[in-house]
Amino acid sequence: NRKVFRELISTNLVFISRIARHRLIIPDFQGFTKHIEDFYWTCKTNTEGTVATYIPQLARQNPDIWSVSICTVDGQRFSIGDCLAPFTLHSISKPLIYAISLDQLGDETVHKYIGQEPSGRNFNELVLDDNSEYFICSYIVKRSLKLLYLLNNRVFGL
Repeated sequence: NRKVFRELISTNLVFISRIARHRLIIPDFQGFTKHIEDFYWTCKTNTEGTVATYIPQLARQNPDIWSVSICTVDGQRFSIGDCLAPFTLHSISKPLIYAISLDQLGDETVHKYIGQEPSGRNFNELVLDDNSEYFICSYIVKRSLKLLYLLNNRVFGL
């Protein structure tokens, strides 16, 4: 059915064009994914360590679930393992939100609210700021919430 075919490819013309011209970000994606698969199996056999117990959501995670998923900027995709299993993001969400914020708001706006240098403190440490308020609550959370508010306005028009 030509109509269905056109509908399917119309949103992917750039990707299809790159495929046809052999101009993908990772030209030998099959070779690349073979290396990823080798890494996956090597790492899957590592059963050292334990699931973190200081955060309830992490404590409930199954330590045997393991997966890797990759999506390049031009749409090449590869997944192996338990990639459909739900999991908690926790701290990995920080670089994702940071990257999305930079893309949507620009570095000048983002860096008004979020510093560029690591603090050297634990991620969950509570300390007092100059106003004798909890630093993590009064500074990081308030500024992160402001940044997310700005991001929501830009992305979702909220």
